[in-house]
Amino acid sequence: MLRLPGAVPTRAEGGFDGTWRVMATWLLSLFLLRSLVPLAFGDDRSYFRRLAQQIEPSGKPDVRRSRAYLMFLASRLALDRRLTLFDVNAVAGEGGVRLEGSVEWRELRRSAEQFFLALGFPRVDNRIDVLPDGRLGNRRYGRIRVDHVPSYDRPTGEREMVTECLRGDPVWLLRADRGETYLCHSAEGYLGYVDRRAVEVMREDEFYRWLKGVEPEADGAGSSESTDRAAGRRAVEAVLAEARRFLGAPYLWGGKSREGIDCSGLVQNSFAAAGIFLPRDSNQQVLVGRVTGVRGEWQALEPGDTMFFINSRGRISHTAIYLGEGKLIEATEPVARIASLRPGDPEYDERRVRSFVWGKRVVR
Repeated sequence: MLRLPGAVPTRAEGGFDGTWRVMATWLLSLFLLRSLVPLAFGDDRSYFRRLAQQIEPSGKPDVRRSRAYLMFLASRLALDRRLTLFDVNAVAGEGGVRLEGSVEWRELRRSAEQFFLALGFPRVDNRIDVLPDGRLGNRRYGRIRVDHVPSYDRPTGEREMVTECLRGDPVWLLRADRGETYLCHSAEGYLGYVDRRAVEVMREDEFYRWLKGVEPEADGAGSSESTDRAAGRRAVEAVLAEARRFLGAPYLWGGKSREGIDCSGLVQNSFAAAGIFLPRDSNQQVLVGRVTGVRGEWQALEPGDTMFFINSRGRISHTAIYLGEGKLIEATEPVARIASLRPGDPEYDERRVRSFVWGKRVVR
């Protein structure tokens, strides 16, 4: 992470000189960021050409090295395979290479194709499926209806348990696999194969009503639960109050103060105000909390939930905090601001709607 030497003047300095210095510092940080982190900018084709030169400097790709190519691409996109589906294979195809398997985001499908073209394969036959499987229709949601059930890294055969799903946990279904399993995301977002018999499949509307707590609480909910919920509300209020304090602060890569802040710095600082320490970067912060939203589905988010967005290559590159009523607070260029996911709102930002992939609840 790039950190600039020296301090950025505060707005209290005022006057033309103070304003000029703030602008100069912001422009300098942007120039250095573009110079020192070139892969983060520019068009995708040049990005993938650079990656191809790193892994195959000869310019003569070998389909037998496809596994190494795909592992390299996943590492450069910072894909956490526990959370992000990138199950892709490459085999020799007519006049080039054929890509098979499945991903969850169309951006990753496109990135795999562009990368293999950049490697020098004359033709790429892209047969990668993008999940969720359309055959699931509107019934791609569920909740666990047994006391506990393993979630495995493979549907059958020799396999390892990646996590365990408990009664009442929500799951997001991606595919009904051969045999008796669903490939799904667990409550914390982990990918795995779960026994179909353990899942009560639900429609989208009933699932999100249940997830938002519309159904009556179970008998026996006592004062300790009420106390926990009150403490949670206070924590969320502290998070949102701290986040709003950064509105108008200039964007600064690596920044964590009112004089300059980046997206993950705003999220980290805001939760710290409630005594909750989060990791520094967005692709680390996404591992924290329970899932409340997936791509295109933010209706169950509540104020204080974290939000995560991908770039055109399929890499998690941005984070924000949900405020409620379709609005979020984020640090972005040129200054920290409020944006909206609802068309018609003055702050509506279509880019955020298109690139949103995860919502997480850190405070219950």
